[in-house]
Amino acid sequence: PSMQLHLQQGYEMYLENISTQSEPAFIAPVGLAYKHLYDTVADTGVDPSAGSTAFSTLYSGDGSHPSIDGTYLSACVFQAAITGESPVGHSYPGQISPARALELQEAAAATVFNGTDYLYPFEIESPGIEFGPDSGSIFDVDPGDTIGLNFNFTNHAGVDDDAIVDINGPEGWSIGWSNAEPPGVGHTYDAPSNITQWVQFSITAPLVSGGYPLADSLHQFSMQLISGSDGSRDWYNFSLEYGYHHAATIDEGGGNASLSPGEVIDLFVTTRNLGNSVVDLVVGIVEADSDGSLIGEPGMSLSSGGWAAIVLNRAQLDSMAPNESGEVHLQVQAPDRYPGALFFEVMVWSSATPEDVSTVSQKVSITPRTGGLLTMEASGCEGDTVPGDTCHGLLKVENTGDVTSTFLLTTTGGEGPEWLTAVLEQDEVTLGPGQSMSGIEVSFTVSEGTAADLTTLVNVHLWLGAWSPNALQFEITVAEQYDWLLERISSNLSDSNNLTSQWTLTNAGNEPDGLVVNLDVNM
Repeated sequence: PSMQLHLQQGYEMYLENISTQSEPAFIAPVGLAYKHLYDTVADTGVDPSAGSTAFSTLYSGDGSHPSIDGTYLSACVFQAAITGESPVGHSYPGQISPARALELQEAAAATVFNGTDYLYPFEIESPGIEFGPDSGSIFDVDPGDTIGLNFNFTNHAGVDDDAIVDINGPEGWSIGWSNAEPPGVGHTYDAPSNITQWVQFSITAPLVSGGYPLADSLHQFSMQLISGSDGSRDWYNFSLEYGYHHAATIDEGGGNASLSPGEVIDLFVTTRNLGNSVVDLVVGIVEADSDGSLIGEPGMSLSSGGWAAIVLNRAQLDSMAPNESGEVHLQVQAPDRYPGALFFEVMVWSSATPEDVSTVSQKVSITPRTGGLLTMEASGCEGDTVPGDTCHGLLKVENTGDVTSTFLLTTTGGEGPEWLTAVLEQDEVTLGPGQSMSGIEVSFTVSEGTAADLTTLVNVHLWLGAWSPNALQFEITVAEQYDWLLERISSNLSDSNNLTSQWTLTNAGNEPDGLVVNLDVNM
């Protein structure tokens, strides 16, 4: 900036020394147009020379010579200074995007017509038809509003003439007048000698969309007058300064959430600055009833009936740029009971317009805790079980949840070995919160003829729907069983009194066994 000031003073001194009445010199303020973009970037809090900014990209890679952007900006300044015609809307090189071209055109126009008081060639033309006011006026307009304007021109020549007047401005701004022709095409007015004529028209500013147009931004308009007799031209260039729009919205958040008694849940709300300037957004929460009526005033926290809610973090809502989004972190803690629900509203607004509030509704409900406990009261299956016998166990089911629940009991006996049968005396139990049922019998029967020392594990599951909160395991072992069967097959006494007898001995036990046979004879 200091170097630019020295250059400006040097050029102005040089201009003063070389200009004469018959041969005036002029300044095309290219450096001031560069400074215009430098100041625009600096006003946003960003270093204009750091990274890729609207100012730094005016230079090529060596940081000294102009880039295609800088060269085009210089050309726009020369065109405006020489002709008095705004460069806004003119053609531009294909290497430059439309948005960037408009930015450079507007910077050149703002510098020549609003930022300097130099004398330019177009201002010392010979008498003819010309606008009455000098270029450079700035008018205020609020977003979406319409401003009426009325400018005059006078034919200073000695003969009557006519003049074509057209008006052009940036895209998105609506220019209207009562003439049949569009303002951009122009209307032919009578221009009698030395009589002032008036041109009336209106301009409607666009609404803010996506954060643009920015607040305090200047938007250049140009009126052109062309003499019907000799084609001489005059221009009147003016600017509209766009006003402020403040608004905020909630893009995401609200709805329904649930948690268990006594637990904490994190909730998030995404907000956005709908305005066109940097501003802080404010967030508040307030309790509501089930019909949506508010209870109290919004704040950073609330508590009601054992419930507690707090805005835990809103840091992203500070100094939000236009159209920038930020996240709000909320926490809600439920009371240690069931049932219950908390209704509250999340409110967001711009600090500049607290009356314009964006709101979402949030409901947090307590979901009941469900759970059950299965314990063994007694077991008669700890020892081995003889084939054909049955061992028994006694079970207890307890409801550890907050609501009445129906529990199912199942065993894996049906999926176990064929030699074991598992039977539950009762396989369905309905209990209220904290209730229990004791003495539920489970029995395990070992089939006859099962080999000794076989072992299996049987699980008894407690079920709540598709969830099994608890299970017990029984180990069933087959006991050793020793037994023999003695069967006489035949018996024969001969004439000589010899007895012949056949017997069958069968191992009726459940594992291999030996046998000692004794024969006692009584005569």
